[in-house]
Amino acid sequence: MLPIGPEFASPTMFGPLPLEKVYDVIYIAAAQPYKRHDILFDALAKFPRKLKALCVCGYGELVDDLKAMADRLAVDVDFIEPPGVSYSALNKLINQSRLGVVCGIDDGAPAIITEYMLAGIPVLANAKLKCGLQYIRRETGVTRTAENFHTGFADILGDIGRFSPRQTVLENWVWQHSIEKLTNAILSTKKGRHIFKGKEQRF
Repeated sequence: MLPIGPEFASPTMFGPLPLEKVYDVIYIAAAQPYKRHDILFDALAKFPRKLKALCVCGYGELVDDLKAMADRLAVDVDFIEPPGVSYSALNKLINQSRLGVVCGIDDGAPAIITEYMLAGIPVLANAKLKCGLQYIRRETGVTRTAENFHTGFADILGDIGRFSPRQTVLENWVWQHSIEKLTNAILSTKKGRHIFKGKEQRF
């Protein structure tokens, strides 16, 4: 099992940049119900001090509803509406943020989790996320249920120096590791050994 997001990620598409941190929290997610922006907004409202968040929506029909929800809860959220931004611009926005969030439950989010981490920021993920939690380690982020999501902000922001998300991704995932795994799997078969016989492998 090699999920497309982490296991085939490129180390060069997202990376750290020397930019000022403008946002405490970034959420890159479609403006659709299953992304559960309400969990983020409720957590921001519960947090004892004002945090500034950015929501980047590449697609989806709920931007106006999300803005209204944020206004109703009096939380400080900027929005980038569909069609979103380029990958290079997205990398800059992640680098201007202290942590990334994944709020959904019925969702698969290994790709965006990896993109946050490759850009150098830790991740706060919903503890009930259906796909992607295996990439949340002590070095890369924390998980919290919806009811306690706000406590994750304090756990990360209060000790942000202990995280090493990019290094962890580079050591464990990205496409170079996956090519080695696939090569070994092929070479474990008789047909695979015949195909690769006498060929030097370089990755």
